[in-house]
Amino acid sequence: MAIIEPPRFSDRQAHLSEQLQLLNQFEYSDLEPPDVQQHWKQDRETRITARLLDTIAAALATGKPGEVFAATFDSRNGLRLVLAKNEDVTDEGDRAVREFFQAIIAPETTEAYDVLPSLFSRCAENIMKRIEMMGRAVFGFSCVLDEAYSDYYPSASIEPEELPHSTAYRNTKYGGYLLPSLQSALRSSDGYHEARSKIQPAKSLSDAKPLCPIVFARLVVTAATFNGSRFLRRLTDFPSSMNFDWSLQTGPLKRHLAEVLQYTLGVDKLIKHAKLHFPNGIEHRWVDAFQGIGETMLNLDDGYVEPILRALGCGDVSEETLAKLCRKFPNMGEMRRRSRCVTIRLHAEIRILLYLSNPVDASGHYQQKPIGCSERTCLCCTLWIRAYNQEFGTNWLASASNGKPCATWALPGCSFAHALEKGGRSVIDEAVVE
Repeated sequence: MAIIEPPRFSDRQAHLSEQLQLLNQFEYSDLEPPDVQQHWKQDRETRITARLLDTIAAALATGKPGEVFAATFDSRNGLRLVLAKNEDVTDEGDRAVREFFQAIIAPETTEAYDVLPSLFSRCAENIMKRIEMMGRAVFGFSCVLDEAYSDYYPSASIEPEELPHSTAYRNTKYGGYLLPSLQSALRSSDGYHEARSKIQPAKSLSDAKPLCPIVFARLVVTAATFNGSRFLRRLTDFPSSMNFDWSLQTGPLKRHLAEVLQYTLGVDKLIKHAKLHFPNGIEHRWVDAFQGIGETMLNLDDGYVEPILRALGCGDVSEETLAKLCRKFPNMGEMRRRSRCVTIRLHAEIRILLYLSNPVDASGHYQQKPIGCSERTCLCCTLWIRAYNQEFGTNWLASASNGKPCATWALPGCSFAHALEKGGRSVIDEAVVE
């Protein structure tokens, strides 16, 4: 991996990485990034395909920091799955793909619980991260729960109105009777804490393998029950009726519940789809390595004053402004020093798009082309793909954006013949740089 000092590297890339790192440290997030609600623009078949692709990518993710997988279908010369990774693909990674596909089409496999042991053998750490995030979202939602619930009128019918498909949950926890209150049930974190204590990272999974699927199954029953509850549906279906605090907490809760459920409900749907359409196995290939595009380490300025001045485009900043920043972000200096070395790489979604795109041939450009991802798409990928679609009339749709800047994002640049170049710069890159 090359280590290049900013003056010897592309000034634009170094400047962009510096700004992204700064925004990240300031906890910036675009709450409504372009196309973050793009799933509403998708037709039904595209939505189904996108969910399947997201599940495939998630099933490959180990939870290793910085590791991201992306997937899409290529219909040229027969349907084939195309995979990409934002790092080098290893033999072990390719073997994991083949073993997972063999497991989901095996005659004895009928549902996700049949492949949970193999999923835990690879994805335990990533699943644990999702459970942690779900636990935080539950805690955040509990802060506004009473206020939101005070304006809610529950239905007299538990099923199918109030808690659809909740028989298993109610039988296990409450003997089948009506819940004491939805607030109490949502605050009940038994399943979360049990899973947290029993689901171990991959390095120590051997001691917990027999118990992991059982514990995870209990957590999933709870998560699925509340993910489909009428109360949460009401909050998410009518966002205009919510106050701002409710909307800030409800969105993350629904999202993190769904991310945990992807390993069961999502895999269930993938198994059915694969057995119907790929009974002999799913053919796949990895995106070829791009010449000259690899990991590059940038050593950024370890202070924060100069980067702030460059970001603001001014020669000075008042002491009062710096004092306010220090009060709001007291650890800013230490964070900056710890994260001054940034390893940039071409993100997996962009690799797939560039690998499969052919702007010269406009046939099929109108078709929606979903890209599944093991993590939500960063703000830069969202902006870049949006600009690419506008420039070439394509219709690529990546996973919903998290609205956050990612300092590891590498400019694709003019390394590709079809990335329009004007004045030595990529027109598509400018949509991010600006």
